[in-house]
Amino acid sequence: MRIRSEQINALSIAMVQGWEQRIIARLRVEYPEQLASIGAEEAVAIVGGGVARAATHGITAELDVERYISLLFSCSQSFDTSSWAKSVLEDDTIPPEYKVDQLEGLRDLLGSEACGGE
Repeated sequence: MRIRSEQINALSIAMVQGWEQRIIARLRVEYPEQLASIGAEEAVAIVGGGVARAATHGITAELDVERYISLLFSCSQSFDTSSWAKSVLEDDTIPPEYKVDQLEGLRDLLGSEACGGE
């Protein structure tokens, strides 16, 4: 049996969509009020955008991407444009697997109100 590239692409899309739905389900538990205030389409868009934005900073491991997306809700949708986040995300000396650790630490230090985008 041969699997065509179109079939592989379809499977990949289905896997990503399933992963995004699992992220949304977890976010509904962590941030119920925020998720209740946005529609399902917007939640999918935010999560999909978060996956893409994390990747631009080299953050591609599933758990790290999920934690990055959680920052979109615990801080703001534009947290990654703030000076404190950019100082981490644009630092090429920090390995991608440690960037989210540092972002979460700074969020905890600054407090959720202070960690919004500028």
